[in-house]
Amino acid sequence: MGFSLLAHTMVANPPPPEANTALTDFTLSVIATGVGATEGALKVVNEKGFDIVGVMVIAACLGFGGGVVRDVLTGSIPPDALRTPWFTVTVIVCALAVILLHVWVKRLEYLLFLADALVLGLFGAVGAEKALLVGLSPFVAVVLGSIVSVAGGILADLLLMRRPSILQPGKPNALASLVGVIFYVVLTEKFKVHTNLATFADVVMVLTIRVVAEWKDIETPAAATIAPEILKRFDVDDDDEQEL
Repeated sequence: MGFSLLAHTMVANPPPPEANTALTDFTLSVIATGVGATEGALKVVNEKGFDIVGVMVIAACLGFGGGVVRDVLTGSIPPDALRTPWFTVTVIVCALAVILLHVWVKRLEYLLFLADALVLGLFGAVGAEKALLVGLSPFVAVVLGSIVSVAGGILADLLLMRRPSILQPGKPNALASLVGVIFYVVLTEKFKVHTNLATFADVVMVLTIRVVAEWKDIETPAAATIAPEILKRFDVDDDDEQEL
């Protein structure tokens, strides 16, 4: 009875029309939601103090939190995630799968890292595209796309009472997203590249930066250390000139 009701609801509430304009608008958004939800569930499934609902809430934050923020900021109310049950069902299924199979899923951490990079780039492009579609400037589109790409992670960290990871020194994930969104906006606005191709280029750019940063162990510095480091280098240069 429950399954029949769910099936009827999903048929009665198809994806929003604007989400069917291209493969990346709906299908890839659902895939991104699933990967984000899986990542969110993996973050807390082994921690004490989280029941099934708790795991699903964190999964939902990473699954479609960014999309909800995007739609609210662009005035698309209600958000796409609430217009159709497909996104919610995806989050529930992925969270349950992690709860039941998390020991096996953890072996796919490297693939999840790559998928997370793909999601970061995809949500950044989708956020920027929606901003451009509603008539916002390219600069605002870059800002919105960057916010959307990291919004889900920020929401999850806040619920976990942690300082959001993008605010701390570490791997340049937010920076990679920003570069990707700028790349997307330049391609679509300056060179009139098709949005699907520009989205693909954005995702490749983000993925490349993250893989290289992981490979070379590149991290962003703490803001407090930047000025002293610059002054230190100038001091060294002055000492070298005096010796000459």
